Amino acid sequence: MWSKTGPTHNYASSTYRRNRKAAMRRAKGLCEYCKVIEGRITAGAECDHITSIANGGTDDTDNLQILCGEHHWQKTCFEKQKGQTGWPDVVDWDTGWSTNPQERILAARSKS
Repeated sequence: MWSKTGPTHNYASSTYRRNRKAAMRRAKGLCEYCKVIEGRITAGAECDHITSIANGGTDDTDNLQILCGEHHWQKTCFEKQKGQTGWPDVVDWDTGWSTNPQERILAARSKS
């Protein structure tokens, strides 16, 4: 589907619903950002497209992540402000290295 501003999303589609459930199982119902980046356990209730539909993302499970409401809101605000998709880089204060949270989340998935 398309709107005047670009593609829109059908959250009621069977593909999205099925893949959302699979992403929730993969994340064990936890916010992937809290677990991997912050080292804490928080319930994840929202399904986020890593690459938005407007930027060519799909409903594939590899493009879906489970986030708590706070982190979903933060990511969405960052994307709207910067006109880009994904998380901003963060500094690991122990090492001084700047890292991309999305890369760390995806790497943690491949280890489990």
